[in-house]
Amino acid sequence: MNSKSEQSSNRKTQYCKDWTGYSIPKVPKGMITFAETKSLAAFCEVHYGELGRVARFVKYIIHRQPLGSFPMGRTRPPGSLIFFPVCELNAVSKCQDISYESTEGKNSYFEGVTGPSGDVAALVKVTRELFFDDNYNYWPNGELRELHQIKSDGSDRTTEFDEKGEPAG
Repeated sequence: MNSKSEQSSNRKTQYCKDWTGYSIPKVPKGMITFAETKSLAAFCEVHYGELGRVARFVKYIIHRQPLGSFPMGRTRPPGSLIFFPVCELNAVSKCQDISYESTEGKNSYFEGVTGPSGDVAALVKVTRELFFDDNYNYWPNGELRELHQIKSDGSDRTTEFDEKGEPAG
């Protein structure tokens, strides 16, 4: 195969709120840090390949499921925002809390806000649901060779392009 795959990359994953227009590959818009994804209802993850082209563009929809109030095992300042890996709810007080940055790459985690006493938190389970996952491969001349799309329902589709970047076939 004579294509240049952009999958192997030394560039860090980047995040954005949206993309511009209907171009293929997608062009990120509204670049943000991972920390800024914390309060969003959806966000996109952009992976760049070794040649600086978009190799993968993923959109996540965020779901928050309230779980109730749980003792935390130690007192924190009231109103503290805390995060935990998904663990048994009856043992959440024994779970080691993590930073929001540690949730990067995880599909789900617990998020809590401590109440007035500081030793009980209202927890929600946060799930990042895949909305779509577009993967791009390029010809040696830099034109798009292949777009592999995966949808939230698990269906997928591959579109091939000629060496001019036009849909083949």
